[in-house]
Amino acid sequence: MRKFFRGKRLPWIFKYGLRLHRPQYRITVPDLGLEKEENRRIVFWVIITLLGVFFGGIFIILYEFTPPMIEVGGAATVIYPGFSRETTTEFILAMLVFLSAAAGTYLMRTAPRREEEAWRTHMFSGMVLFMLATLLISVIFAYKAGLLRFGR
Repeated sequence: MRKFFRGKRLPWIFKYGLRLHRPQYRITVPDLGLEKEENRRIVFWVIITLLGVFFGGIFIILYEFTPPMIEVGGAATVIYPGFSRETTTEFILAMLVFLSAAAGTYLMRTAPRREEEAWRTHMFSGMVLFMLATLLISVIFAYKAGLLRFGR
């Protein structure tokens, strides 16, 4: 790198004494100790929990606060039809479904490191968790979009 800059003139901005100097620090990546499995697991679950809270709709709950159950068309419901509002119970349900999908994905990711019988159990339980979460989220989305009706 130094051979490249040898014999080159400094740019004109440095020439007029604007007190621009080369910084004396180096930018490095912080060491989180990710060589240990426990630290990786902690970082993974902290990130997944934060994403679950954000994807669950915490900002909608804080802005348009609705009670855990509401009355729509004369019947009590937990899921508000439409995308403009969200009930507190719906937020908790979405967050738990996201966390169960993450747990299923984690089980499927760590399954190849297990023995043969434990591998099958981890892979099957992870796939079941992930598929149930996907199915539940799609049913909730279809109900909110008005594509699915219950009870009428």
